[in-house]
Order: sequence, then C-alpha cells, then structure tokens
Amino acid sequence: MQNPPGSYPPNQGYQPGGFQTPGGYPPSGPVSGKTKTLNLEYNVAAGLCYIPICAINFIASILWIATEPKTSKFVRFHAFQSLFLSVFGLVFGIGIWIVAILGAVLGAAVSETLGAIISIVVGLAGLVIGIGLLVVVVMCLIKAFGGQYWKAPIVGNLAEKYSS
Repeated sequence: MQNPPGSYPPNQGYQPGGFQTPGGYPPSGPVSGKTKTLNLEYNVAAGLCYIPICAINFIASILWIATEPKTSKFVRFHAFQSLFLSVFGLVFGIGIWIVAILGAVLGAAVSETLGAIISIVVGLAGLVIGIGLLVVVVMCLIKAFGGQYWKAPIVGNLAEKYSS
C-alpha cells in the first residue's frame, strides 16, 4: 500500500522498532505467545529482562535463555540483549572505577590539582556514558513491553546473532 504523496513516513520497507530490513530479522507480524516456563506473555517476559531491580534483569535473562526454545526469537533476543547490556555496564563500571583511582593516584603523585582534575574528568565521562546506557536500557524496556524488536547500539547485533 502506497502512502499518499507528501505524507510521512514514506513507505519504503521501514519496520517500527529500529529495524530496516524488509523480510529479514525481526520476524514480521505481531508478537504473541506465552513462555514455556512461567506462562507469561512474550512482551512481559522480554520487558522483565530490562528491569534492573534486585538483579531481576540477570535472573530473567538467564531463565529465558535457558528455557525458551529457539522458536520464541522475541523473548530470546531481548534476553540476550539485556544480558549483554548488563555485562557491558558492569565491565564499564569496574573499568571506570579502576581508571579513576589510578588517575587520581598517579596524578596526585605529580600534583594534587592534576589528581583532582583527572578524577573529575574520568568521573564526568563515566557519568555521561552511564546516563547514555540508562537511556538505552529504558528504550529497550519500553520497546520490549510494547512487543517490538529494537536493537540497541553495539549489543543489538550480538543479541540478534545469538538469539536465532
């Protein structure tokens, strides 16, 4: 079906959720079904993978990866994507912490001002990237509960690869 001239968006194979691969991944059609383990709707199961309270995201992601068959690609995709985002956040947090401490100690050995400047710069960089990661997780959470595929930058391609 063609959109009327001048209308937005143009009908050029765009699929909601960030994918622009007609006929490819993600599977077309609405996401429906229930998980094998807890009998949850697919969108609820996928959304639980992104809730960062009391490690629900880790537990739900590992549970769906271990129990859901490869036919429920929606749940597995979001489970892998959430797991990769969580691991990235954890590794990044530890890395920033180590760099901040080393920078402060080495900078303080030269001068107290340099140590403070290095700590502030590394802390601000960590804060900016951390807020960016939070925004990505919230977007994933919204899309998953909405029943849509949405590939997060960097880890989305990995999740797509491992979920199929």
